[in-house]
Amino acid sequence: MAAEPSIAIGADMDPFGFVALNANFKPQSASNVTANTFALALNNKGDKAAESAAFDVRNNYTAEYKYVGSDMITELGIVASAVWVHNAIAVENISLAFSATDYATISVTGHQHATTTHDTATGAKWNWGGIFAAGLSGLRIPTLTSPTHVITPGASNAITDLTVTIALTHVDHITGGGVHFVGSNTGCRVDISASGIGNFSGMTIGSAWATDSSTDSDSNTDHDTWAYSGHLYLTRN
Repeated sequence: MAAEPSIAIGADMDPFGFVALNANFKPQSASNVTANTFALALNNKGDKAAESAAFDVRNNYTAEYKYVGSDMITELGIVASAVWVHNAIAVENISLAFSATDYATISVTGHQHATTTHDTATGAKWNWGGIFAAGLSGLRIPTLTSPTHVITPGASNAITDLTVTIALTHVDHITGGGVHFVGSNTGCRVDISASGIGNFSGMTIGSAWATDSSTDSDSNTDHDTWAYSGHLYLTRN
């Protein structure tokens, strides 16, 4: 009987290099997708007549971490204060999910090109870490900086879940030869969603947030609940 193959578990779960920043970032999962783009020409019947070789080959990365420390923004360092390229990957999206009953989850997406790669010397950068108060713990619901960024419950409210997503608008251009020429992030939007117990009317929302929606839900079998979503745009460094 043949032996089982030796297949590694968790061999490459830190493409963004967060563990090198601090051991409090615990990798949970990751992916690396090589994406090929082709040009296609059809004949008069709609069948393929010709297809080009791949151009602008790129790798798309995702990773998820749990944070078990007590000062996330400080330990993220330049990723939070001047996000652009980290560990040779252009960061596109960072989502921080906080819970009253679990460690914070950090989900990250990004990409890199096979030719003329993005580097840290070029590209706009944003300091998104400033929306959080100092000493951001991986446990419990965090405090946002006051007064403009706060989401604060009243005496009859509680926040049970909070997610903050930093989304970077990205543009790329290719040369006449079909390879990557230049790219950059051009904007940074922060979206926030929160939910909890009580009525939304008891919540205090900082003036920096543009409200997308607020919801009150009632039930005859449980306490009332509320939900909120909003966004803001950051100015580059």
